[in-house]
Order: sequence, then C-alpha cells, then structure tokens
Amino acid sequence: MTPITNAAPRAERAAALDMQPETFRAAAHSLVDQIADWLAAMPAGPVMRDETPATIRQVFGAEQPLPTAGRDPAALVADTAAMLFEHSLFNGHPRFFGYITSSPAPIGALGDLLASAINQNVGAWRLSPMATEIEAQTVRWIAELMGVPTDTGGLLVSGGNMANFVCFLAARAAKLPPEFRAGGLHALTAKPRVYASTETHTWIHKAADLFGMGTDAIRSIAVDDQQRMDVTALEAQVRADRAAGDLPFLVVGTAGTVGTGAVDPLRAMELLRADADEDIAFLFHKQLQEADLVCVTKSDLHVSCPELGAVPIRQISASTGQGVAAWLDEVLAGELSACKDVLDIDYARYAQAEAALAWLNFRGSFAPSIPVSPAMLLGPWIDAIDRALSEAEIRIVHLKAMATASTGYVKVALCANGQEPVVEGTLDASPAASHEVTLNLRALGEPEVMTRIVERAIEQLDGCWNERPMRCFRPTAPQPEQRVLQTFCGT
Repeated sequence: MTPITNAAPRAERAAALDMQPETFRAAAHSLVDQIADWLAAMPAGPVMRDETPATIRQVFGAEQPLPTAGRDPAALVADTAAMLFEHSLFNGHPRFFGYITSSPAPIGALGDLLASAINQNVGAWRLSPMATEIEAQTVRWIAELMGVPTDTGGLLVSGGNMANFVCFLAARAAKLPPEFRAGGLHALTAKPRVYASTETHTWIHKAADLFGMGTDAIRSIAVDDQQRMDVTALEAQVRADRAAGDLPFLVVGTAGTVGTGAVDPLRAMELLRADADEDIAFLFHKQLQEADLVCVTKSDLHVSCPELGAVPIRQISASTGQGVAAWLDEVLAGELSACKDVLDIDYARYAQAEAALAWLNFRGSFAPSIPVSPAMLLGPWIDAIDRALSEAEIRIVHLKAMATASTGYVKVALCANGQEPVVEGTLDASPAASHEVTLNLRALGEPEVMTRIVERAIEQLDGCWNERPMRCFRPTAPQPEQRVLQTFCGT
C-alpha cells in the first residue's frame, strides 16, 4: 500500500445544529431574560386565552412546508418563547385550578437546561457516573423525607404514569409465578387479578394492557360517600376471586385521587392484600364479624367512618365527648347481643395471629442533660424508633408513647411506619429537668430485635435514666375453658 503524502488538509465539518460559544451565550442570556420577565408578569395575566386550534396553527405557521434552511438561533429561540408565553395554559398561575400538574420551579428550569446540555444516558453508572449518583442521592433524600429506610431502591422517571407502571411491574414480578415472564398468561392456570377503586387514574388500564394482563384483569371496587375505596366490597371481591381459583396479586391504594384528592383506607387494605399475613387477617375479620357493635375512637380526627356490613358502628371521641353518652346508653339499656349467634372461633389460628405480633412495654424516668419540653423530647425519639423499625423491616401495628413533666405532657400515636403521628397534649409546655416516659409498641417482628432497637434509642438520648424497665414478648395462646355455641333469649 502506497502512503498518500500530498493530500490537502481536510476542512473542519460544521454540523447544522452547532453553535459557536458566543452565539449560544447570547441566545441563552436573552432567553433567561425572557423567562424571568414572563415569570414576574404571568400572575397578573390570564390563565389562558380562549383560542381555537385553527388560531394556534395560524400563529405557529403550521401550513408552511418543511424549511430548506435553518434560521438564526437567537431569533428562533426568541420567537418560540414568545409564542409559548402568549398562547399556553399556565398551570403556575395563581388562579389555575384545573389539573394536577404542579407549578414550574425556576430552579427546575435551570436544572433542565443543565441536564439537556450534558445529555446523559443514565442506563448505567459507567455512562453517567455523576448523574447516577445525583439520582441515587435524590432517592435517598425522598426516602428520608417519607420516613422509610434510606437504602430503599428507586429511580427517577418521566411522570406519574411511568412511576405507577414500575410499581405494577414490580408487583407482577414479586407475586406471579416466575414462568409468567417467559410464557405470559398461557403459562398460568389461574387468572391474575388487580384491584383498584373506581376513582383510580387511568394509568391502571394502560398498565394492565401494556404488561400482558388485559384490562379484564382489573377489578374496579366501589367507593364510599367520601370517594374512598369500600374495603368491605374489596374484601368480598378478593374472597370471591380466590374461591373461583383466580390469583389476586395487587391492590392499588390511592393516596389522593385525581378527582377529589380522596385517600383510600390504606391500613385496612393492608390486611386484605394478597400477601397479608393470613392469620392476622383472620383475627381482624373474626373480631369484626363477632362484634355486636364496633366503636371507632378519635372520631374528631376522622373524615368519615367505614362501612362493615351488618355490624353497627358508633363513632366516639374521648377528647370532645362526641357519641360517648349515646354509646353508654345503648350498652346500659341492653340493646346489644339480643339473640345473636356466637361465631365459631378457630383458637389455633387466633393463637398464631397473636404470636405473630410482639408486644413491647417500657417505662422510665429520664433527666435530660439540658431541660427540654415533653414535645421536644418525645418527637425526635419516636421518629428515631420509627426509622429504625422501618430499616429492620418491622411493621408497626400500633405505637403509643407519652412524656410527662411538671410543665405538661405529650402523647404520640402511630398506626404504621412512616405515618404522620397523632399528637396531643400541652405542646407549648416549657422545658423541664425530669420526665416520665412510657412506650407501648405492637409490631410484626422479633421481640429481640425490637428490644435492641428501643434500647439503642434510649441510650442515644442525652441525659440520665434513673430506671428503665422494659418487657418485650409474644402473647401466649388463649385457653378457653368454656365456649357458648348459641345464645337464647326469652322471657
């Protein structure tokens, strides 16, 4: 092969989308000025203009054919910005109430500019090392904000539809037999079922369609008068599907519906989901079925009360006195238990359910190194215990704590990990040098692990404990000596 020695230097190739640094800087500065002016003026303008599609197309020049040459970048960006500013629906407007889209954040706009400039492929760490670490840190911070373990996995996606798709696919992978991935529905002998309220967003239909379930796999559950999923209807549908040989694998609980912002009763749904502890669910349902009357306490904190079929429900509040007198009158008048059959109870299953939930009781006298109020003592301490239990994958069923001092008291209650606690008491009490602290915890976990977590939280408080007895155990099985099979009434 003869080398070429007299070839002319190759001219530098200029791509059509290239911009010189000076041109880019000028266009970018001008655009940022336009955006800043628009953000300042937008609240005083209209939410949107009442324009037809034909008008918008005319402004845009949609009838023009494909251009044969490009335009000056600065002019193109300025003209496009002006069209968007004058002919859009502004979801950041103070009088915009139409949809769920959030207002634009100026820092987000700058972040989008930076992300587009770098244009990373976050499909693998090697392709986008810093962007991947930024994503991982963001997920950890979101987990911390929500009160879940900071090693929780996650990724950023394009929006709500895609986020729910990921959750749907995770449920399918976790709960359906592994042969489904290769063979699809043909590999299953049972029909997979997913449950969602009639108020659930349409993402559920897209997911069932895209991931091979078919929309017939969706069971649409009725809602109550507060637009929340009817848990009784959910339970009946799950039981009917299981009896028919179907395979329930996902219950979708909505924490804020699109139409009304309703939140489904997630705690009750937890006991009905496909992977719920069957013994605990059995105990929950039998207790409700055998009841003559169900009292829902703290009614002053509830929006509404669930329906439980034929079982009457009374709402009471110890703090306000609501319903207490009527409930006592009903009990004292003997209006309950009239000719009611007592249900047959499987005490072996009761025992298993009781044994699955561990109890922890603690009481101690604490002298902080610096005087603090009951609220400042109890709040961070319960947060630390909640986070530690979540990290250990111990599910809180009920947690109550109380701190009492000479200046006042505070009570805290939790019914689930990461839940916003219910707090009451003298929240504005002044700091005190001594506190009596009580903790009662019932959770789905090992007593030894729960004990270590609480002991660690106790030791991390800055101060001195004078006494701190603690007991953590699993209840033993009930041993009834007699059982009434039938009650009779008569004169």
